[in-house]
Amino acid sequence: MAQLHWHADSSDLGDLHLLDRDPAEDQIDLVAVRGYRLRRVREQMMRYGVDACLLFDPVNIRYASGSRNMQVFTARNPARYLFVPLNGPVILFE
Repeated sequence: MAQLHWHADSSDLGDLHLLDRDPAEDQIDLVAVRGYRLRRVREQMMRYGVDACLLFDPVNIRYASGSRNMQVFTARNPARYLFVPLNGPVILFE
């Protein structure tokens, strides 16, 4: 069987390893990032007089809640929604 060479020793791909991994805890406070993003969503809801919103786009769900995209799961289960009220808990329906 042939072995694949993934260019691991290439000098021009030094930062590639950062693309598929979570940042180290000491680099980015992910809890603070998620809180900031949810506050921004709720600020816009308040600005436009929206009491609650239902998000169904995976990118928007990830932004507002910090949950994983889960592309394989959503391919088999297309009903994945995030309920974001102006006040109260955010609820993810799967």
